[in-house]
Amino acid sequence: MGDFPAHPGAVTADWLTDSLNRAGAMEGGRVASVEWVAIGTGQVGDSARFTLGYEGVAGPPTLAGKFPAADATSRATAAAFGLYIKEVGFYRELASLLDVRVPRVFAAEIDSVGVEFVLLFEDLGPCRQGDQLASCSQGDARDAIRQAAAIHAPSWNNPSIIDHEWLAMRPEAVAQVKALFPQAHAVFAERYADTLEPEFMSVCA
Repeated sequence: MGDFPAHPGAVTADWLTDSLNRAGAMEGGRVASVEWVAIGTGQVGDSARFTLGYEGVAGPPTLAGKFPAADATSRATAAAFGLYIKEVGFYRELASLLDVRVPRVFAAEIDSVGVEFVLLFEDLGPCRQGDQLASCSQGDARDAIRQAAAIHAPSWNNPSIIDHEWLAMRPEAVAQVKALFPQAHAVFAERYADTLEPEFMSVCA
């Protein structure tokens, strides 16, 4: 593990004080208290909202944090596919080169093997999470497409962005996907045979 908290319960007032000072989010004073609650429904990472109390300074009243999944299988899967490295790398190296709206980042740390990490963000509440099953309004869809374009337009064929080694999928992960795909497709075809039109099922095949 690196010199950072990799679980919400390991986040301390002293670590928050150092992180916020380094990020220029507070000057002098210190974080005097911190409490957290779990938020979100991430599949390969766990998220929390932190409520902070300050002494001698004002700062963000709440923050959001993201950590490795507590579930060992989810955590191992994410690490094997380099998901944690990609996410931390995005906020460290790429976000500032794109036009997409991302939360302000106060800490982005990961260990040398890509298993333990922490991301500390501004709290975007009361923004709401999208629901893939319930769909969305036309306005929400328009906003989402604009943000997608803000990622893709500046990065399209841009070697300073797309040539980062940590963005490439590891050969062993590619091999694993190829090996697992036939079984995954068989399960998908069985599950959605009565839902998707035959022409769409043939595309999947």
